[in-house]
Amino acid sequence: MIDKETRERIIALVHQEVVPAIGCTEPISVALCTAKATEQLGCRPEHIDVKLSANILKNAMGVGIPGTGMITDEMVLKMMTQK
Repeated sequence: MIDKETRERIIALVHQEVVPAIGCTEPISVALCTAKATEQLGCRPEHIDVKLSANILKNAMGVGIPGTGMITDEMVLKMMTQK
């Protein structure tokens, strides 16, 4: 068991660092990883393999992406077909 002071410091740190997510973060996390890969490569990748857990995939499918008017499936298809 941890002492009371350490526990309180951990709780304070969690309150300071953790903020609620609004919407579904899974599609955006894949997009951010893809953007970083593109930046590091210096060009647009020809192919990207994304390995997701069943839970992340379930959470991401069919979710609306704010500001786009699209759901995840539509967004993925649009990104795949853009050159």
